[in-house]
Amino acid sequence: MFKSLRSTLLKGQSSRDVDRPFAAHGGWLREEAIMLLRQFYVQENQKAPDPRVKKSRELKTDIAPVTLNAVKKGTTI
Repeated sequence: MFKSLRSTLLKGQSSRDVDRPFAAHGGWLREEAIMLLRQFYVQENQKAPDPRVKKSRELKTDIAPVTLNAVKKGTTI
């Protein structure tokens, strides 16, 4: 079924368009994304079956600078 569904979706497209390479650049809105995630994990969920009390948690606002050698050689992201 999946094979026929895929061929139906790709009908009219050439195979070179499916896996076309694209340039990706990281770091856009980095600080905002980090703060958004931190704010999410500090809040409490009152509707959880066993809610965790997070009142003692403090929102960290310091963000480490970007380092170019942060990823180990030989690994992929």
